[in-house]
Amino acid sequence: MLLSRLLGRPVLSASGDRIGRVHDVVARIDESTPPLVVGLVVRTVGRRELFVPAAEVAQLGEEGVRLTTSRIDIRPFARRPGELLLRRDLLDKKVIDLSRGRVARANDLVLTATEGQWQVSAVDVSGVALLDRIGLGRWARGERRFVPWDQIDIFASQIPVGQPGVRHRKLAQLHPGDIAQIVDEVAAPQAREILSALDDVRAADAVEDLEPQRAASLVGGVEPEVAAEIVEEMGDDAAADLLGDLPPEQAEAILERLDPEDAAAVRTLLSYPDDTAGGLMTTEVVVFSPETTVGDALARLRAAEWVPDPLLAVVLVDSEDRPQGLVPLRELVLADPTTTLAAVATPPPATCRPEEPAEEAVRRLSRYNLLALPVVDESGALLGVVTIDDALDFVLEQSRRRSGLFG
Repeated sequence: MLLSRLLGRPVLSASGDRIGRVHDVVARIDESTPPLVVGLVVRTVGRRELFVPAAEVAQLGEEGVRLTTSRIDIRPFARRPGELLLRRDLLDKKVIDLSRGRVARANDLVLTATEGQWQVSAVDVSGVALLDRIGLGRWARGERRFVPWDQIDIFASQIPVGQPGVRHRKLAQLHPGDIAQIVDEVAAPQAREILSALDDVRAADAVEDLEPQRAASLVGGVEPEVAAEIVEEMGDDAAADLLGDLPPEQAEAILERLDPEDAAAVRTLLSYPDDTAGGLMTTEVVVFSPETTVGDALARLRAAEWVPDPLLAVVLVDSEDRPQGLVPLRELVLADPTTTLAAVATPPPATCRPEEPAEEAVRRLSRYNLLALPVVDESGALLGVVTIDDALDFVLEQSRRRSGLFG
């Protein structure tokens, strides 16, 4: 049965007296099971709202409700913690369609009787449902789309009484890119609710996939301690991009709470303008000496507490940290373990200085078909690399800006 076809239907006592109409349906929520209907909110002729427990409902259908008793509790309805009002809290509200990784609108809800108890079994997210409710169903094109409840996630911040049972466990299993898209489609309170429900690593991955201004707005709206925990898990270049879009005092409050080594790396990147190679590079680079064997390099990578993500190539440097070659990850994995890295490395055909334009760094990556372009200081010592991922992000951002100007 559809919720929309129950709302407004008459409620009769056991003796047939009319008490009022169904104004809402009360359910108790638990993320592990569909919401269980615990009662109805009945609006009387005098517009008082009364609560009728589900145990006192004898019949429930599109024609109306018949109770098992003629004795009605006339105390005004008061919502209790942990209760969900299907009409007030869910109908016409945004929900997350986990099956598609998108935000959708709950245009109707499906109530199903199971072992004598009613529960919410699905959500209709189709436009057909909305048109049907306003009397235009006959002109609706397309089909209804029912999403099973186990593929639906809801927002606690849309519910007046806090919902400790809404922890977004299922949402957290989505790909960070899908989570970022969902975060981008909802208002700030719902976006922060999602981020706060994720572990720091997952939240950081999602924030990195957001537009820079959106990411800064969300992270800047949480406590510095929480923001620092997220930023700590981000790549140093992504962290610098994010903090660079925050007011200086907010950025500094977050930096002060980071690990000193991480904070120093981020501060270095913040010193370069966004449109330079320095502003585009990352200082998270794996370096080895040319004499290191492939087997030793792989063993050290496996034993490391942390490696860059993604790891596209390792850089070979001499005793003065000057780049001597690049070894793509593919070559590292396939090479004979006894071979030295120098034997499988490609000499860097180009480097760039941090003050050079970012566009020039991107051009060199493309021209020489590199996975990473070393960025060096005036003495030729390695400062960081511009990766192909960084270049792609830069190109896409430039394309979006041009579209905004001319689209």
